[in-house]
Amino acid sequence: MFIRRMSLILALLCFICVSVISAQNAPPDDKPIPEWATEMMTATGVGIPPDQTYGDEAKIASERAGKVEALRNLAEKIYGVKISANTTLNDFIKDRDEVKAVTDVFIASAEVTDTRYLSDGSVEVDVACNLRPLWEILKVFRNE
Repeated sequence: MFIRRMSLILALLCFICVSVISAQNAPPDDKPIPEWATEMMTATGVGIPPDQTYGDEAKIASERAGKVEALRNLAEKIYGVKISANTTLNDFIKDRDEVKAVTDVFIASAEVTDTRYLSDGSVEVDVACNLRPLWEILKVFRNE
């Protein structure tokens, strides 16, 4: 899991570097940063232990399930972001597989900010990400 996460983060960083270099060679972009790009997007997920699991195994399974649900909730929120007056991110990426792939990597690289263990054995997991890098990526694709 750690290697997969690091691979995703490395791929995202490589793409951002290429995007920044491309943007430096492009004509200046006078568009101001939209308000949504200055925000931290957060989401919460709840994981419950699978049947017939106990102790550490149940705890780890609950944490993983909570993180997966939190990332799914985060993705739903990010894809619903209005990137222009009439366009959501989801609309923008419909015919752009490369933008969807980069956005999925961006979402997968979200940081776990809090983990709460509840008395019933379930776990609440909070994730967050800064939307500014996503804006930088989208600027490159919008200028194509």
